[in-house]
Amino acid sequence: MRRAIIATLAFAGAMLSTMAHGQDDHGDTCAAATSVAFPSATSGRIDPGTDADYFSFTLSTQTTVIIDDADTAIDSQGWLYDSGGMRVTDNDDGGPGSAFRIERTLSAGTYYVRVRSFGTETGNYILRVYERSADSHGNARSSATSVALYSETSGLIYNSNDEDYFSFTLSAAGSVAIQTTGHTNTVGHLYNSSGTQLATDDDSGSGNNFRITQTTLSAGTYYVRVTSYSDRIGPYTLLIDGPQ
Repeated sequence: MRRAIIATLAFAGAMLSTMAHGQDDHGDTCAAATSVAFPSATSGRIDPGTDADYFSFTLSTQTTVIIDDADTAIDSQGWLYDSGGMRVTDNDDGGPGSAFRIERTLSAGTYYVRVRSFGTETGNYILRVYERSADSHGNARSSATSVALYSETSGLIYNSNDEDYFSFTLSAAGSVAIQTTGHTNTVGHLYNSSGTQLATDDDSGSGNNFRITQTTLSAGTYYVRVTSYSDRIGPYTLLIDGPQ
């Protein structure tokens, strides 16, 4: 009887601990790692402060990979391990704010990422795993990437000084809506063919994305410049909707 009471109390204590901290969202070892796609963005939470979350991803070819925390709500730390569980590298404050950032050229295979906070801090994070490619869009109007209306175009702000230019053409006057999606805090700027800025926006879109809506554009060529807020880095998708 005494053993049964002790077991019941232990179970109740465990349940109270789970209720206080919430169910652990990701495994605490490589064997229990959450499998994520490449590329991907995955939400997580460090709670309690001693919590560590593990993730796994697989590369089919040699790739230069960026692994970072897009949220910056906590002082996050990241570790990268190979398929055998051997540490490849780690980082503490390489990203914006106190977030971690790892950049590494990796061979094909499976890898593991460990995320935890500095000290015993608790809070949310967003783990991003994506490819670091060469700058895919020009840094000036003269080298802008031409995109069509009603299009979706992938981009990457790969350092704090990067900016991407795009151009599109209206064959008739009308309205356009320009925005980004993703977890990178983007800022958008719209210019006419002479380089005069017509509009700019920071957070009118979903999350921390920009959204610009112009209802008085004449026929002609226009340019969009995408930058980031406060040295944020990472991928995004540019969407342009033309006259209805």
